[in-house]
Amino acid sequence: MDFQLGDQPTIELLDSLCVRLYESANTEDRNLAEKKLYYYFPSFMQNQETFMLSLGIGSSEKDTILPVYQFIKTPFDSLKHLFWFFELTGNRYSRFYASQRIKVLTLSYAITFSIAELETFGSELLKILSALDNSTERNIISEFSQSISYVLMVGWITSEKTVAFIDTIFELCNHGNYFQQLKGFIVLKIIVQEISREQPAKFIPKQRRMATMFKDNKLKLVFKTAVDKMKSFINDSQSNYNNELLLEVIDLQKEIYLFDFVGLSDDGSEDDILSVQIPAGWRDSIDAIELVKFLELLSYFSSIRRTFLTDDTRQKFVELICTNIVDIIDNEIHMEMVDNFHQMSRLLSRFCTIHTFTELESKPIYFKFLASALKFTIKGFSSWEEYETAKTPEDKKIVTEIKSAIKDVITNYLLALISAASNNYIQNNHNTDPLDNEEDIFEQLNHLATMARLHYQEAVSILMQAMNNFASQYQNALSADSYKQEEIELPEIQLSWLINVVSAFLNAKKRNPRHSRMFIKLSTILGEIDTTQCLDIIIQRVIYNLDLPGCNTAVLMKSLDLFYELSVGYNSVRQITNISSIQNLLKEDRLHSLGFLATTDIFKLREKYYASAIRIIAVSEKFDDLLKSFLEVWGNEIESFVQICKLSRLEQEDYRKKFMHLLQSIRGCLSSISSRDVYKVFFSWIFPRHLESLYNISFFSCSDPGVLIAFLKLVREFVTNKSQRITFDVSSPNGILVFQIISKILFQTEETLRAQSGCTDNRYKRIYKPAAICYDILNKIFSGRYVAIGVMPIYNDSSLDIAFTSIFELANIVPTEFVSNNIHLIYLTLKNLEKILLLCSIALQSPIASISSLASSILEHMFVYTFEYQSTGKYTPELENYAFYFQRIENRAPICKLLSGNDDIQRKFLKQLYDKILFEENQNEWSLSRPLFALATLQKEYFYYYSSLVVQHQPESIREQLTKSIGGIVNSINSALKPDCKDKFTQAITQYKRDITNNNINLVLPTTQNKSQAVVDFTDPLNDSESQTTISGLGRRVGQLDAGQTENAEYQGTKPDQSPHGTEASPPRYAGGSPPEGVSYLK
Repeated sequence: MDFQLGDQPTIELLDSLCVRLYESANTEDRNLAEKKLYYYFPSFMQNQETFMLSLGIGSSEKDTILPVYQFIKTPFDSLKHLFWFFELTGNRYSRFYASQRIKVLTLSYAITFSIAELETFGSELLKILSALDNSTERNIISEFSQSISYVLMVGWITSEKTVAFIDTIFELCNHGNYFQQLKGFIVLKIIVQEISREQPAKFIPKQRRMATMFKDNKLKLVFKTAVDKMKSFINDSQSNYNNELLLEVIDLQKEIYLFDFVGLSDDGSEDDILSVQIPAGWRDSIDAIELVKFLELLSYFSSIRRTFLTDDTRQKFVELICTNIVDIIDNEIHMEMVDNFHQMSRLLSRFCTIHTFTELESKPIYFKFLASALKFTIKGFSSWEEYETAKTPEDKKIVTEIKSAIKDVITNYLLALISAASNNYIQNNHNTDPLDNEEDIFEQLNHLATMARLHYQEAVSILMQAMNNFASQYQNALSADSYKQEEIELPEIQLSWLINVVSAFLNAKKRNPRHSRMFIKLSTILGEIDTTQCLDIIIQRVIYNLDLPGCNTAVLMKSLDLFYELSVGYNSVRQITNISSIQNLLKEDRLHSLGFLATTDIFKLREKYYASAIRIIAVSEKFDDLLKSFLEVWGNEIESFVQICKLSRLEQEDYRKKFMHLLQSIRGCLSSISSRDVYKVFFSWIFPRHLESLYNISFFSCSDPGVLIAFLKLVREFVTNKSQRITFDVSSPNGILVFQIISKILFQTEETLRAQSGCTDNRYKRIYKPAAICYDILNKIFSGRYVAIGVMPIYNDSSLDIAFTSIFELANIVPTEFVSNNIHLIYLTLKNLEKILLLCSIALQSPIASISSLASSILEHMFVYTFEYQSTGKYTPELENYAFYFQRIENRAPICKLLSGNDDIQRKFLKQLYDKILFEENQNEWSLSRPLFALATLQKEYFYYYSSLVVQHQPESIREQLTKSIGGIVNSINSALKPDCKDKFTQAITQYKRDITNNNINLVLPTTQNKSQAVVDFTDPLNDSESQTTISGLGRRVGQLDAGQTENAEYQGTKPDQSPHGTEASPPRYAGGSPPEGVSYLK
């Protein structure tokens, strides 16, 4: 494969780039090297373009076409250049880069090669592979092997010469030298791996048919070649020299055993899914006697299904396997090696699972095998025992000698320590105190204390003897008639070290229980206490903070977080339940009277507190009594509010606030209940009496929307069947009774909201939010699956009809314009728009389908709204009526106004979405197609231009078919964003994907070297629709534009002062006259 010579880069330059790519520690330097290598060796793939964009290439319209080396027009040209580079370079980084890039291009574009190109390419691969010498890295051989396997898979059905490549590989395995054989078996192993592994249909079409043909024609020969080569090693005296080759042969056979025979055969091999499914026609190729000598392969070989072997052969096979297993276990042949031990475990497991041993029950080897297997099993279990029981006599002797020498070691260590301290003091002219360095002290004394633990009494006696001696010396120095300060400093230093040793010995004697690092820090602060005392102190402080009037909100939140965390843990909640602080809190019934409950209006605080309290009550010994007493306090409060309502005092601020606190507290308690037993007690308390009372108070005694919302949220939590906590007996009517009162609540809510539909003050809180909660309530009660809906018509129960009627009426209360006009995105600042667009652009690149789908949904809403604005030149009719929902902030403007004047943003997102559709495989093409349709409708001319650009840069062989396929997408663009138009566009994309798969088309990215001058016409002569007339006009304009500009010219599109809908010009792009910083990333 001769590459066209000319102004080529030097080998030295390319080598330096590869070295920088793999060795440089600087990220920018590596990125720059990869960018330059991509210029010379482009892969024409979309993920590579994404990389280039991240480096700043292709970030403007004129850089849509990627720059590449002047002689590279197709992927096949890039392969030629890589072959030229590989053959001339001697750098190991360069050789690996070239082989890896060849593999990537082969996988992506082998299906686009003609038969002649594929055969030439395969021959060149085999030629290079044969020329590799023994110094070649194995990863380079692996890369070329994968390339050969892709060529075989693509050309197996269409080219006999390609199939013959495998015969060349057999020649290497059978008649080549040692390294040639090694390369041949590596290639065969990877071929079997890749054929058995499922590949994407766009890369390897008809892979199943090809794999079946390979299994029927060549796989048995591959297996026989490997088995024959392995047999030749059995009596080979040069086993060490052939070790690597033997391992490759064994790996090849393992891959063959793991081949997907079941999915490709119907010869009965699927009888047992636990066994290896070797085809029945391979019996003549397997010699059980020879293969038994290879332990690793034996674990696979023993897993072959029983029906594969005839009765006589199976009896000989099982007997031979058992005999060799007994020989290996009894004689412990290489069982000291961990890998062999594991292989024997695996062999016994598989062998005993597949075979029944009925053939051996009457033979002596059967009982020997059972005894050996039992012996091996016992040995395996004994390996798990404590180390002490497994010590050898030599180990125990060494330990005894060490213990006996501890006395001398401690004595010498003490003397050396004191001597070192004294010398250090003398050498530094009495100016340095060695005790100043505490870290050094602890490090020295920890070693001594560790030794002291073994013989504590003897160590203490040695230490006390040393203390007495040095203390006597110090006392004698002090009792002298005249002494100098310098004369007593040295004994003081020595005695000080001994005092520190005493401290270390005392610490060594203590056996502190194992605690977490957090407890150790707390015990250091709080004093020497145990875990229970520490928890008691913490709980006391938490209760103090919660009971403190006017406590800071941040302190409350931290205290409740700690209280909640302690109640969540399985062990911690049982520990704190038994401490005195919690017991007093429960006995004195103070759970409802803590100070913060009367002052805070934050629901999250109440919810977290009552969630913790319920968990503590649930694990206590007197669970039923405590919970009933706990709930009865709320029951008394509800009764008191009933009396207050009779006196019409609930409208007073204090009473209304207390009632909302009560609703929030009950809801907070209910939200934490997941146990059926706890919910059963709660249900018996609240239903039906107290729920009816709360219903009457909320609807008929108070007009505050906050009270209604708090009650509806409580009802929603009441009907939510989280963790399946709501379970009624089959004969229980409770489910229907609950639904009846819920139906009544929904009906009354609809009546209340209808009566307030004329108000204009705070409509969201008064109308829309209660309506949304009602929808949640009905959804929760249906999804809970505890209401027997089917029996209601039998008993003429109208609650179901009332509930549905109320829900449908609630839908009529909310204006249609308010729901359909994307109100929450109407007014945005430029900074917010920047954030949203940036997040959407990043999310579209995510490999997680749910993330890119969500971004697509956001973009669809934005650009559909923009299209409606550009089509009419004005806002939606009801927009100004709802403007009071949004805070008047400077520079805020409707999102349609911010987007409609910026064609660059629209084209950038159109190109990003269109490239994902054309060049990538996506699981969410439906989601991606929706915003693309809106953008294509907004930018019809650019959409046609870019579609033509993509087709013009494809190889001539696929251009005609691609024009038809993409033409279906282009022709589905309409001037209206109707549902049927969107569906037609999505169906065209689906048909495009089907066409490129059926015709083995794999697109290449547009580059500076692969554009043709072909005229692209997407019109359909059989279609006379209005869209075809529009497409024809677009084609003429794009053709004129394309004929009058160079390849790198920037697409201009519609002039800024022209309105896309033919009326007045759109509003200015930006209020300030210049683009905002928010879209700078799209420049």
